[in-house]
This record gives sequence, C-alpha cells and structure tokens, in this order.
Amino acid sequence: ELQLYFDRVTATVRGGGVGPEAPVLRAALESLETDSGIHQLVPYFVRFAQEEVATSLKNLPRLTAVVAATRALVSNPDVHVELYLHQLMPSVVTCMVAKRLSARPEDDHWTLRESAARVVALICRKFGAAYPTIQPRITRTLLRALLDAKPLPTHFGAIAGLTALGP
Repeated sequence: ELQLYFDRVTATVRGGGVGPEAPVLRAALESLETDSGIHQLVPYFVRFAQEEVATSLKNLPRLTAVVAATRALVSNPDVHVELYLHQLMPSVVTCMVAKRLSARPEDDHWTLRESAARVVALICRKFGAAYPTIQPRITRTLLRALLDAKPLPTHFGAIAGLTALGP
C-alpha cells in the first residue's frame, strides 16, 4: 500500500498539477501534510525531491509541485524530516536561487522563488532550536548569492529568502 501511495503521489507531483490535475495535486499535498502513516516513506520522498530538482530545472510546474510537496512534508507533525534536512535543503535553496527555473524567461518563476523562500523559513523556524546552525548557514548561502555577480533572478531569490527568514 505504501508503494502504491508513493507511486501515485510522485506521479502527481511529476505532472505538476496543471489543468485538470490541479485537484489531484491538492489532494496529494493535503495527504502529505496530514497523513500520519507515511513516516516510512520520508527518505524516498526526500530522494525524489532531490532527483526532480536536479533533472527538471527548466520545468516550472514540476518544480512548483516539488516545493509544495516539500512544504507539506515539513508541515506534517507526524513525520520526522529533521533527519533528512541536510539532503532536502539544497533542493529547496536551488529552487530559490538557481539561474533559470523555467524554459522561457517570461514564465512566472518569481512565485516559485518566493514559495521556496517561505519553505526555507518554515524549516528554520520549525527546526532551528534543534539545529541552531541551520539558519546562519542558509543566511550565509543567500548572502553569497546576493553579493556575487549573479543574474537578477538569483539576486531576487536571495532577497526573497533573506526577507522570509526575517531579522
């Protein structure tokens, strides 16, 4: 049953929730956020997120769905993602500061960057007490992205991240 669940959720996320698939994606995200029986699948969902971000950097709907799925997993009170934060964070930060996140520059990748920034801030708030170095490390990463000679979308993502982290 868990394998079937995993296959269905990952297929839905890969589809990006575009068009008639939007309600299916919303249901999958709600399940990821509330289902207490998926804790055994966390390492597989983390690896899935890593692979999808690495292979789909120009597929905006898919990246948006991956970030939403990550937020849902992190928000689930019954799932322990803290053991996998070191694997999960690079994927979310990539969705914030990558040079290109869509096939066409006129696509709305800005919203994805802001969404990824909110997920990073959520992770820092939720796990900052247990991992006190997580927010300073993310802040340094974003500051480097902002201060280096990077393109505007990267600077925007870094600013969005720093803003979401707060003072």
